[in-house]
Amino acid sequence: MKRGSRWFVAMLLVVIVLFFTLCVQWSSYTHQRGLIEDSSISAAAARHPEMKAAFGALAACEERRKHGADRPPITTAFCISTVRDRAAAIERPDIVDTFDELKREIDSKATAIEVPFPLRIIL
Repeated sequence: MKRGSRWFVAMLLVVIVLFFTLCVQWSSYTHQRGLIEDSSISAAAARHPEMKAAFGALAACEERRKHGADRPPITTAFCISTVRDRAAAIERPDIVDTFDELKREIDSKATAIEVPFPLRIIL
């Protein structure tokens, strides 16, 4: 083999390994964030049993997200914002405040996750 082709093969292998590493790290990060979102939503629902309908709407949106919704990309933040906006439209400030607090709680816990170095560069 020529020297240039060895270098090319070596670089190709490095790129493949880096890509695989990033995929594994991204999967781990999204799994951890999903656990944080689920636990925060459950805790907020337990703290506010009077808002059963609002949390039911959030759960329905989450189910659509998990099973492949018709409008990608649907995220948990999108679901929270949708329910919050509906509550604002029907003038329910208690629900709006609760969902604003929920979003801040999820964001603060998610930023506390230690993102691995190569993934931190991309994010």
